[in-house]
Amino acid sequence: MEKIQVITRGKLREMYLDSEKNRRRIVTKKLFDTMRNFVVEKNEEGETSCNIEVDNEVEIVQNLVYNLRLLFTDSEIDYDYDETKKKYFISFDWSLPEQARAYIIKSSY
Repeated sequence: MEKIQVITRGKLREMYLDSEKNRRRIVTKKLFDTMRNFVVEKNEEGETSCNIEVDNEVEIVQNLVYNLRLLFTDSEIDYDYDETKKKYFISFDWSLPEQARAYIIKSSY
């Protein structure tokens, strides 16, 4: 007789939360990488700000903006939601101290 594996409701919830956490981490990393590439590209053109259009869930965008604010305390980072396009726009101004600017560029390679 074969044993049937039983998954409790608690274990099922834990598995779901782990998969959601992992998905959010992957999406946030992609957003951060996109943002960093924008910064490097615009920085080479001599610009110090950019707007990035994203269409992810609000908590992922909020999480990314919060982490960026912690990382680049002297920069201006904000986000806004466009109802018509159903997208978020993250504005990023990196008139930053030299060490932070170097970090952005260095970590993109």
